[in-house]
Amino acid sequence: MNGRARRAGLAGRAGLAALAVASVALSGCVSPRNALGTTSSQCYRAVPVASEAVHDRGRLAGVRLVGQKELDRHPRMIDLLTSRVGGQVHQVCVISFHGQFRLDGVERPAGPAPSGGSGPVAVVVVSVPQNRLVATFVVEREPLPLRHEVLGPLRRYRPGVSGPPGGPSGPSGGGSGLAGGL
Repeated sequence: MNGRARRAGLAGRAGLAALAVASVALSGCVSPRNALGTTSSQCYRAVPVASEAVHDRGRLAGVRLVGQKELDRHPRMIDLLTSRVGGQVHQVCVISFHGQFRLDGVERPAGPAPSGGSGPVAVVVVSVPQNRLVATFVVEREPLPLRHEVLGPLRRYRPGVSGPPGGPSGPSGGGSGLAGGL
């Protein structure tokens, strides 16, 4: 075999190898996924259920999976959820909507009405894995953080430290308990 034929063979094999690597890499990018890379991924199935609970009003503000450990810190909430589900509750999806809501304008209302009869936040609780509406709360503010931090923890800007002036903005509202405000 002469040099030219050998180089053509090597180039052809190198091209095939590059094509194989590229196709494997691209198939990873376009293959269907079951997860969004967050612990709340399974709760995105609950968004249509929650949207129906508020009659498609308001703006979706956040989604979060609340597990047994956090539920255990709120015995009154566990009692309510257990009575509504008809069995033990290990985790639920909590979906928040911003708008103007009244208890008589949502499905499966729970908790006291906010002062004035309406509130700017509806918090919908959906069972996991059954994906069934458990309760809808109308509150003054989100009782727990429902947004994922994309830029990391909130930091105050200091001269000489990298980052934009004012720092990245964090979630609005306060409180860090499931029952805070409910």
